[in-house]
Amino acid sequence: MTEKPEILKNIPIDNRSYKIKLRARKNRTDVWRLYLDYYENGKRQIQNLNLHISGTSRTKSKDQENYRVALAIRNKKERELIEKKTGILITKNDKPDDFLHFFKNFAESKPDRNYLISSDHFNDFIGKAQIDFSKVDYQLSEKFKNYLLAMDVTPYTAQHYFAAYKACLNQAVKLGKIEKNPAGELSIKYERRSIERLTAVELEKLKSTDCRFQNIKN
Repeated sequence: MTEKPEILKNIPIDNRSYKIKLRARKNRTDVWRLYLDYYENGKRQIQNLNLHISGTSRTKSKDQENYRVALAIRNKKERELIEKKTGILITKNDKPDDFLHFFKNFAESKPDRNYLISSDHFNDFIGKAQIDFSKVDYQLSEKFKNYLLAMDVTPYTAQHYFAAYKACLNQAVKLGKIEKNPAGELSIKYERRSIERLTAVELEKLKSTDCRFQNIKN
């Protein structure tokens, strides 16, 4: 059995937060067919894109182009479905947008304060009045991740700030500002703290233990 081409291993990441899923299915000639899988008006829809991935070194450039085109078609289709459902026209500006302004507006729409804090930290990290979406790439995202980790906060807190940044980029993809989340493959790892809880027997034993501070014991 031929192993799945490396570029197709990005599909689970590129499908995150999308209603329309990009899929790939191998045919009898070991070529992978790209198609869209989604629901519209309660019915499952399969849209063949007439794009293929061969997965050979000779076709690497063509495979990358076909994959990029498939994502662009999926993103456009997603915007069309959102427009159809909400009646709100989503347009893509001809000239680059300011990501700082976009991030702030996105953060202000969220009840979680981590979004605004993340936006403020990103402003401090950039150190200038604006930055075009075209400049927000993998390298910049990785530098911002390291910037958060270097701050006087725990990795757990830094992870929340970085997750807010990634969520903003996901929203930008949905609205057609960018084609792909450049931070999609980045994350901040932290150790989960295990909370030790007392057993019922231990609680009863603690309850019967003398304590001169009754308000604390209660």
